[in-house]
Amino acid sequence: MRWVVATFNVKHCTMAGKDTQVDLDATAAACAELRADILGLQELDNGCGRSGRVDQSAMLAGHLKCQMMPAFGHTGTNADGSVFTFDNALLSRFPIEGEMRLLDGKSEPRSCFVGQTGGLSVVTTHLSTDKDVSRAQFLQALSFAMDLPSPRVLLGDLNRTKCEISAAISAAGFASAGWMPTFPRRFSYRKIDHVLYQDDLHVSRRQVRRFPVSDHRALAVEIETKSLLP
Repeated sequence: MRWVVATFNVKHCTMAGKDTQVDLDATAAACAELRADILGLQELDNGCGRSGRVDQSAMLAGHLKCQMMPAFGHTGTNADGSVFTFDNALLSRFPIEGEMRLLDGKSEPRSCFVGQTGGLSVVTTHLSTDKDVSRAQFLQALSFAMDLPSPRVLLGDLNRTKCEISAAISAAGFASAGWMPTFPRRFSYRKIDHVLYQDDLHVSRRQVRRFPVSDHRALAVEIETKSLLP
């Protein structure tokens, strides 16, 4: 099989450089341009006043005509006292089976989606910006991926650089689909958004895309089973 797998931190669907200008249509258009079969999204609002109290994960899935599985990130409180969540989500052109699992880190709770879609085992997440916390969270997410049937991918905004994860992924038998800078959007130099893969997979194409939305660039890769190679 062959899949286009992508990850994109959409910063609650705001326009680049304009933190208060939410544009769900522009975000959906950017995601559509990736032409991803499987797409991990981070920093989505659900019930937040700043973005109209909508479920951005569900609305983007509707725009893209994809299946969607959310994963709670952490909570906040609106001015009226109502609670909203910052979510991650997995969108897929295929049916999705799986569950949300909480990650360690009491000061900044995070989670990941763990499951299967389109013949791939997938873990997608958004890790803490605290280096000590994200280290433990990354190892936990990696162990979730290793427990799934092959072929496997782990993707998302890991807030971890190449030097911070390369030893761990090598020991687990994973590889990176490309150490490519994705943050900040305008002059990217940090390689913190990743697609990691294991087992009988080959990366045939990779690209980083800059869109009019978010403070990150999107990372998309084409992955295929090695049995398809000539």
